[in-house]
Amino acid sequence: MSADNYIYLNPKTFEVWSATASCVCYHKNHCLKCQKSSLIGKGKDLKEAMKIAQKENDETCEYGISTEL
Repeated sequence: MSADNYIYLNPKTFEVWSATASCVCYHKNHCLKCQKSSLIGKGKDLKEAMKIAQKENDETCEYGISTEL
């Protein structure tokens, strides 16, 4: 577990991503989208996406679930 890792749940697309708070983006303007590292899954609705995120968080002991990057 790292305090730098978290689960990102996009409430509009229902995608669940593994994310890293410290971005390694080299763009002049810091790119928050670079925080997303890998797609975990996609729910058919918000309830299903939350179940996916919670299961992943429980299994990997990430720092938590967020709906904002």
